[in-house]
Amino acid sequence: SDDALYEILKTCRGKLAVARKVAPYMLLPERILRSMASSRPTTVAELCEMGVPQNVANDIGSALIDEISRA
Repeated sequence: SDDALYEILKTCRGKLAVARKVAPYMLLPERILRSMASSRPTTVAELCEMGVPQNVANDIGSALIDEISRA
């Protein structure tokens, strides 16, 4: 479900943020996580189309896409 995937993405974002020593919301806002959970992007380009900044998409996009593909 979208809610389950949202929670998975939120956890993933949290781990990535800790590794980068930034607050989770600084990587991605909640609204983009919710949008990702419903639209299930499969490429970095699709993440960028959703409003994910290019540098963030390049840095953590593959980790997020991996989580989406497993859900």
